[in-house]
Amino acid sequence: NELPFKATSVPEARPLIAPDQSQVVFSELGERPTAYVMPANGGLAQEVCAGQIIWSWSADSRGIIIEPLGEVAATGRTVFYLLDLSTRRRITLLNSSLGVFQPSFSVDNRWIAFGATRPPFSTSVLFIAPYRSGSVAAENDWISVADDSAWVDKPRWSPDGNLLYFVSQRDGFVCL
Repeated sequence: NELPFKATSVPEARPLIAPDQSQVVFSELGERPTAYVMPANGGLAQEVCAGQIIWSWSADSRGIIIEPLGEVAATGRTVFYLLDLSTRRRITLLNSSLGVFQPSFSVDNRWIAFGATRPPFSTSVLFIAPYRSGSVAAENDWISVADDSAWVDKPRWSPDGNLLYFVSQRDGFVCL
């Protein structure tokens, strides 16, 4: 079945289905992007946050990883939060001087995969980091899983959590 997310004159983007398939989160684009969540089987969309980029659901479908727009420019640090959808409370997941991007939870909610880069931003590294007690481990506990001489990006966990898929430009082409 196809269901419209929301009919507005403003474009919508980044629809993400919750792991339990009960909800969909998406962003309404515009001057200040706004994230909404709605039941996957249709219904009213509820605003959950504004001025944030949405990245991923937590494995338990209770929260989403968000990144405040403008945070890097203001602080020089990449900061990601876990937004608890029931309380709207933000918990700092990651706060790094690296250019961190594309975070995603493992299927058991024990790891987060993400990419990181430094100027001149021509190469990147993929990491996995333990997620315990509401936060990501310190940088010295991050595990490098793809360190390329080119660009690696978009880490995504396999459904059973045993593999990490990503794209690489190692051979000059974007390959899975």
